[in-house]
Amino acid sequence: MVNFGMPRVGHKDFADLFEQNVESSFRVVHYRDIVPHYPLRVGVEDKLYHHVGKELWESQEHFNGTLKHCDGSGEDMQCSDSIPVWRWEPSDHMTYLGVANDNCKTSMTQDLNDEFLNTIIS
Repeated sequence: MVNFGMPRVGHKDFADLFEQNVESSFRVVHYRDIVPHYPLRVGVEDKLYHHVGKELWESQEHFNGTLKHCDGSGEDMQCSDSIPVWRWEPSDHMTYLGVANDNCKTSMTQDLNDEFLNTIIS
C-alpha cells in the first residue's frame, strides 16, 4: 500500500498491529506538508498518535526524482519530523511527486505508473 500525505491514525499499539498485518506499507510525505504532523504528538507517551508505514520523504520543495527512505519507526526525526512547526506548509499537501492534486478533483495515482511505484518502494 502506498499513500500520500497521511495523518497519524492511531497510537503506537495500533501502529504495531498494523505493521504486523500489512505486509508492505509506504507513506509519501511532500517536503513541509502539514497534514502528516496531525494529530500532534503531545501528551502521555502511550496515548500519542503514531504513524503507520515506512516514510518516503520528498525532502525538497520541487520533486527531483528521489525520495529519502526513512528509518521505518514511523517517527523518524531525520525525515519530515525534522521540519519545525513554524515551517509546516498547507500548500505542500496539494502536490506530490511533482503532480498537482488540483484540489482533490483528480487522483495523483492516475499519473503514476506501476514501474515508477516499484522504483520508489524497492
